[in-house]
Amino acid sequence: MPGMLIGLPSKNIAPTATPSWAVSSANSSYPVTNVLTLEPGDVAKAIASTATLRLTFGGSVAPRVVGLLHSNLGDATSVTVGTNGGMTPVAMSIPDTEDGLCQCGWVDFDGLTGVPGTQLNIVVTGASGPVAIGTVVVLTEVYEPKTRWRYREGERMPKIKHTSSADIDFVYAQPSRRRRVRCEAHWAEDRPFWRSLRLEAYSVTPTPFLLIPDETDVSAMLAQFVEDDFDETYEYFDGSFAAETQSGIVELPFEVREVGAGAPLA
Repeated sequence: MPGMLIGLPSKNIAPTATPSWAVSSANSSYPVTNVLTLEPGDVAKAIASTATLRLTFGGSVAPRVVGLLHSNLGDATSVTVGTNGGMTPVAMSIPDTEDGLCQCGWVDFDGLTGVPGTQLNIVVTGASGPVAIGTVVVLTEVYEPKTRWRYREGERMPKIKHTSSADIDFVYAQPSRRRRVRCEAHWAEDRPFWRSLRLEAYSVTPTPFLLIPDETDVSAMLAQFVEDDFDETYEYFDGSFAAETQSGIVELPFEVREVGAGAPLA
C-alpha cells in the first residue's frame, strides 16, 4: 500500500542554490530569492505567464523529490521539472481548485536516468497570470515510515464570525485552508528517523519539512509539528538502539499541520 513520504530538513538542498528566471524576468517587488525561504507566503513572481525558474547549484546534485509550495499554477497549460543532466523532464500535476486557493505540487525522480546535474529547471507554460511561486524544496533523500496505524487527515478553513445583539450571525470567510495530519508510527526500527526529524525540526530555529501525506496524493505540504513534546510507548522491544538492531512494536504519536497554506495569489 502506498504510504507517507517525508524529507528531513537537512536533505533539502534548495537553499544552497542560486535562483533565477531563465525565461521571463523578476517582478522587483517579489524577488526570486523568496523561493529559497521556508515562508511560502513570501512569493517570487515573474512578469509573464510563461516562465522558467532555474536553480543553479555549485556542483552536480541528484534530486529525489522536488516540491513546489504555494503557487498560482493550478490552471497552467504545462508545468515540467527536470535537470540539465540529460533526463526527460517530468510533468508536475497541480490541480486547479474550486475555491481558487493555491495548491502544492511535487514530483519524484526515483528510478529515472540522467538525473544528476548542476541545474534544476521548472518550466511553466500558460498560467492565467504572472507566474508566482512561494517555496521550492529539493530533497536528495526521502523516507517512507510505516504510519498507517490510526491515520487521520483533516483540513481547516477558518472564518470570522460576529453575532449581533439580535442574535444574528455574520460570517466572513478567510481565504485560506490548512491541512493537519495525525497518525502513530509503530515500528521500533523507524525510531531513529523520527528522533532525527524532531531534532532537526526543533533546531535553533524551528524548521518546516516537506511531507506528502500519501504517495498517490498530488499535493505536498510544508509541515511543522503541532506539539512540543514527544512520547514513546514500547509494547514490545528487542535489540539495541546504539547498534541499530532495534525491533519491536512501539507507539510514536505524530501530528503536524501545514505551514502558510491555501492563501490566494494575485
